[in-house]
Amino acid sequence: MSVTVIASVLFTDLVDSTALASRLGPERTEQVRQTHFGLLRSVIAETGGTEVKNLGDGLMVAFPSPSRALACATAMQQNIQRHNERAAVPLFVRIGLSVGEAVEDEGDYFGEPVVEASRLCAAALGGQILTTEIVRAMAGRHSPQVFNSVGDLALKGIPEPVAAVEVSWDPITSEGRVPLPPALRAATRDARFGFVGRANELAVIDEGCKRAFGEPRLQTVLVGGEAGIGKTSIIAQVATRAHSTGATVLLGHCDEDLTVPYQPWIQALSHLVQHLGADCIDSLSPLHRGALARLLPALTGMTSMPGTRSDAGDSERLVLIHAVEALLKTVAGDAPLVLVLDDL
Repeated sequence: MSVTVIASVLFTDLVDSTALASRLGPERTEQVRQTHFGLLRSVIAETGGTEVKNLGDGLMVAFPSPSRALACATAMQQNIQRHNERAAVPLFVRIGLSVGEAVEDEGDYFGEPVVEASRLCAAALGGQILTTEIVRAMAGRHSPQVFNSVGDLALKGIPEPVAAVEVSWDPITSEGRVPLPPALRAATRDARFGFVGRANELAVIDEGCKRAFGEPRLQTVLVGGEAGIGKTSIIAQVATRAHSTGATVLLGHCDEDLTVPYQPWIQALSHLVQHLGADCIDSLSPLHRGALARLLPALTGMTSMPGTRSDAGDSERLVLIHAVEALLKTVAGDAPLVLVLDDL
């Protein structure tokens, strides 16, 4: 049975999906497509939307109010933006949004707002949200969104030009739970006149981070050069950007006269434990927790630690290596992990 309702309708479209498919191949394309849908769908329910249909490279979504539709469109673009900061394959989505009288029939919607939203989506650029002056008026003066007029648009299938507006949205940052190590923060701060040059080197390291975060998989980058050439400054720039997207960044420093065994690992992991506490090791085996407790004095008293240890030096070192590996895997399971070993 069909009924007439006031509906807020949103359409999305993945930009250049055909070119993406020809470049990546069928299997990888499907993985990217599903990732894209996951990023969009993760906010639909939170904002009170109902997915009407999958359009192959996009979605049609209905909302009970334009304010909810606007909130969803903004969150979708922010999700895509955060994904692109880490992903080897960046995604760009365009969104169109309209409101008006529509006919609802068996979960689908028909009518002018559906056509209008679809055509606005087609007219948008990647990363852009287009809607109508009517939506801006209904959102009201206290809407959190900022609207910019783009003039009257001639849209296919609609006889009169539509007064359209662009919905502005701000990228979001979410620094990792573990603060950036002070030495890296200081290295970034010391670039008083800004960081210039080294574009090629930065691009290589950034690409390694994106591959690591996007797959996810292990990536190793070595940075070499004469003393004072700026190796730490380059790494600090990359680490700061990674941290601003939610990555955990750890730093261990090597001295020329190494007097403490495993010094860079103690520094890196002590910083981790200091801010995450015993929670980061509670899931590890008793043997691994015991090995880490002997390596990291900061763990003493945080949690119950087994006293078991091996009498054989080689065996004990092997257990310690496996324990550190297990800890890093656990931490990397919650957020991307960047480990910097300086002056290696």
